[in-house]
Amino acid sequence: MCFKHLSISLSSFLCCIAFSTPATAATCEGHIVGGEPTQRVLLTHLTNGASVSVWSNLAGNFAVSGLAPGAWKVEITTPGIVSENDQTIFLQTPESIASVALSVD
Repeated sequence: MCFKHLSISLSSFLCCIAFSTPATAATCEGHIVGGEPTQRVLLTHLTNGASVSVWSNLAGNFAVSGLAPGAWKVEITTPGIVSENDQTIFLQTPESIASVALSVD
């Protein structure tokens, strides 16, 4: 009897965790014009300071998923490269997808 109660309680607890954990599946996609074939892109959450860094591919495309909703600064941070247009994106919901275009000198 005690084990049955324990398994029901554990199931209820895991169910509560599953439904109370916020989803963080927002995505930022982008394209970089100019500069080196690959560029380092840094995304920084403007509220909590979390950051994610990725490299663009040879065509200048990049994508980052799993981002928390909120405002993010998107900038090119490749050493020796000057970005012309850092951007701020707003991911409203966990399902948001933001597209950006960046360019370098």
